[in-house]
Amino acid sequence: MAEANEFNDEAEEGNAYILVNVTATYTGEESEMPSLGTEIAWVTGSGETIQAFDSLAVAPDEFDGLNELYNGGTEEGNIALAVPEDYDGLVRVRLGMFDREEAFVSAE
Repeated sequence: MAEANEFNDEAEEGNAYILVNVTATYTGEESEMPSLGTEIAWVTGSGETIQAFDSLAVAPDEFDGLNELYNGGTEEGNIALAVPEDYDGLVRVRLGMFDREEAFVSAE
């Protein structure tokens, strides 16, 4: 992570950074920013949720959630999460602002 940005915080003791590669394609009538309808987090085996904003780190090829997309527009990039070194947990993907859908996927 230091190679991506010299000002990145080091992961706290017992944690390590992972990169979640995200591709978001918008399908809607109006424009929207991915950050308004997409949330990526890590849920630990003990049930705690870790968000990207829980640590200050710029990921290499970072996902730009503020890039305004129109119908068919796509944004791709990485999100950095500082997770426990045992990697016991799942990536949670939430879609939508109000009627949220969520899915859990394992990390490789």
